[in-house]
Amino acid sequence: MTNVKMTKAVAMLLIALMTFTMAWVGAPLKVSANNNTYYVDSVNGDDSLNGTSTSTAWQSLSKVNSTTFQPGDKILFKAGGAWIGQLAPKGSGASGNPIIIDMYGTGAKPLIDGNGRYGDLNNNGAAVLLYNQDYWEVNNLQVTNKANDEQPRFGILVRWHDYGTGQHVYIKNCDIFDISGKYTVDTGHTGYRFQGDGIMFVSTGTASTGVQTNYNDILIEGNTLKNIYRTGISIWSQWADRSGGPTYYGAIGFHNTVGAYKASTNVVIRSNSLDTLAGDGILINTTNNALVENNIVKDANKFCNPATDPNAGIWPHNSDNTIIQYNEAYNTRNASDGQGFDVDYNCTNAIIQYNYSHDNEGGFLLLMESAHAPIIRYNISQNDKTALLDYRASSSLFNNNTFYLSAGLWRQSGGPNNAATFINNIFYAPSSLNISSWGSANYMANSYYNLSSTPNDSYKVTADPLMVSPGNGTIGMTTPTGYKLQAGSPLINKGVSITEHADKDYWGNTLDTVQDIGASDTLTSGGTAPATYIPGQSPNLAIGSTVSASSSMEDWGWLKKAVVDGNRSSVSGAMGYASAWGQTANHTEWLELNMGTSKTFNSVTLFPQSGTAGSGFPIDFKIQVWNGSTWLDRVVKTGYSINNDAGQVFSWGFADTTDRIRIYATSLQNLSSDGYMMKLAEVEVRNALTNIATNASVQASSSIENYGWFKTAVVDGKRTSSSGAMGYSSSLGQTMNHTEWLELTFPTAKMFNTVTLFPRSDSTSAFPIDFKIQVWNGSAWLDRVTKTGYSLNQTAGQLFTWGYSDTTNKIRISASNLPQLGSDGYMLQLAEVEVTQD
Repeated sequence: MTNVKMTKAVAMLLIALMTFTMAWVGAPLKVSANNNTYYVDSVNGDDSLNGTSTSTAWQSLSKVNSTTFQPGDKILFKAGGAWIGQLAPKGSGASGNPIIIDMYGTGAKPLIDGNGRYGDLNNNGAAVLLYNQDYWEVNNLQVTNKANDEQPRFGILVRWHDYGTGQHVYIKNCDIFDISGKYTVDTGHTGYRFQGDGIMFVSTGTASTGVQTNYNDILIEGNTLKNIYRTGISIWSQWADRSGGPTYYGAIGFHNTVGAYKASTNVVIRSNSLDTLAGDGILINTTNNALVENNIVKDANKFCNPATDPNAGIWPHNSDNTIIQYNEAYNTRNASDGQGFDVDYNCTNAIIQYNYSHDNEGGFLLLMESAHAPIIRYNISQNDKTALLDYRASSSLFNNNTFYLSAGLWRQSGGPNNAATFINNIFYAPSSLNISSWGSANYMANSYYNLSSTPNDSYKVTADPLMVSPGNGTIGMTTPTGYKLQAGSPLINKGVSITEHADKDYWGNTLDTVQDIGASDTLTSGGTAPATYIPGQSPNLAIGSTVSASSSMEDWGWLKKAVVDGNRSSVSGAMGYASAWGQTANHTEWLELNMGTSKTFNSVTLFPQSGTAGSGFPIDFKIQVWNGSTWLDRVVKTGYSINNDAGQVFSWGFADTTDRIRIYATSLQNLSSDGYMMKLAEVEVRNALTNIATNASVQASSSIENYGWFKTAVVDGKRTSSSGAMGYSSSLGQTMNHTEWLELTFPTAKMFNTVTLFPRSDSTSAFPIDFKIQVWNGSAWLDRVTKTGYSLNQTAGQLFTWGYSDTTNKIRISASNLPQLGSDGYMLQLAEVEVTQD
């Protein structure tokens, strides 16, 4: 009996062991220890060994792929070894303790050969695959996936699917070559992106029911990629749907959009070399604050069909705050798109800086329609073909670039629109180059040489820029030394000051106090910037306009051209504009500004002769715009009087696009023996200024906070008083004159030098009489504007400026003498306060 019982016990144990063993058939081997190093030797390895030393190395990819690795583990492939198939290890590392793939021994990097395997959404097409895994670092591999047909194939594919946020995957110092992807376009399709990529990171998901997915902490560094038959490096997401688009619902494979936008973060693509690519070089999508630097992209767009499948060298798409710097892009093929660089659809605040673009068949740069506010600065473009720019963006700033032109400027026949601003750039042609149009863009302090025409640019330089040896650049970021300026260059210390500028030039030199024109800056003392520009702010479109008038003194510093010279004050030799003197009867005078090309604007500011309490400012006048056949009234004023020299701001509720405006005055001041005259120190035309005060925090000595009068209404962006949002008003019922103050606090310190106060639009009676505009220096209020006996009988904004900029987070209007508003008492009322830098 005892023996029978023992036999049953043994049998039960055997059954249990068999069940346990069967449960493990086909399952990955669980490695429980951390920080183990595993060796893989394709020649002398043995999968039956433990793999933890070079003498007990594993042999196959299947052994590696069937193992679940733990944080801190290392998988080392022997130098000179080669493996055919897919490398797809299991497991995830942890923060500070990644799993690392690398090599051991000396010789060639280990080769992972996908042997033509293909597939996309099934993950089969990658030679190296990480799927829903975090904290991996892949180093020092050779990777290929070659075949004789076109199918979805990848070198290294990193994918998170319905996952949440993937973390920390680094690909470093790998050589990826001969990826035979799909790049020929079938009928009915516009291209096969993400069907043949050297390195691809992608977040995917299930439409409607999936988990919104992105990734964080991605580094692609020091890799070489050659003969990639679609895209070199792709950063992509199917979770890409946001306002402004674009979306790709129903597209093939990874290209398909599945749900709402979720940007990936901390993406860095650095120091990679890419050569011979069927399509794009580096593509970044659905990211925030991605960094792309020190890469070389050669021969992109080489094999794709130019009629249906346009590509570029390096470009962001549907991403924000991308920085692309210190890259060289050259020999990008064909003209569809064919540029070295691109800022594509729905990208905001991209910065393209310190790049070297040359010999690209489609040009230097493409800016797509919904690319918003990119900054392009300190780049060198040499011999880029077709046209320098394909410009379609909503707004942009180009500053301190050097353009060596061997082709035209623009793909578009009309040139860039007036949302584009070009400052401190060099446009240089080695021989005479015909430029038929400069578009309606804004130009300030650019150098133009050997060009058939130049735009309206009041600070332009057309003399030889005296560069060292223009056109000498070859292959390599450091080769275009010929674009440095010679000691006698007319471009030294002639640049417009840009307040939010880079800290160095193309060569890494610290910028001088006064910037040079072009991508190279010299440390040269002296000079004064002709003007200041704030990125994001609409410039004064009137500067340098051609001015005509019904009459003009043209003597004693009163000159037509002085009314658009950028100087708001009347100074010796440049007093501003004055009509002819000696007219004994009141009469009509007009002043017309021709801006050269059509501009879009909605505001005109008229500055009186300074220091004369408004002497010569017109009494009855109109501000008019030209529509191509007649003058249209935009502002009509009668009985206008001022006793100060503040700029008078006039705006209307929509924008006009035209090349001409006119001030048409039908009633003038009688200036005693000088007769009836119109005098203006300056005329400024703008579309808008960046108002720093919008939605600032507001405090006040007192406030009604009723009847539509609220502190918040004085910074709501509305220049007029309206029901429910009249503006700011101090308290009712004060029977004695007293002091009231209004304080604005910005979230962070801002730079500014101008404050505009808008009276309540239905009355001017509550505008302060004696007041100061003050700024906070951290411990005390400093006076910037002091006015006494101020009076006005109209509702135009009163613009006050000072000759330098302050950087602070607070301003205050302190009024010590108030008007009495009948039974309401002594009060301070304002419709709006605007704070700007000019």
